[in-house]
Amino acid sequence: MIGGSSLYGGQVSIAGAVFGRLFAVVLTVGFIVLGAPSFYNLIAVGVVLIVAMVIDCWRRQAVEFAGD
Repeated sequence: MIGGSSLYGGQVSIAGAVFGRLFAVVLTVGFIVLGAPSFYNLIAVGVVLIVAMVIDCWRRQAVEFAGD
């Protein structure tokens, strides 16, 4: 997922964690600059995390399928 961690375990790097947090901060600042209500920011961060989780699951399944 974002930052290199996965729901299934794996290696986590400090650089990945910093990148993941930086991404969330940039997203938040972007919504502040646009003057959007704060709940839109929460929705956007939630959607990004869900999309990252789905991509991680698809990637994991593709790796397992290729290995069989």
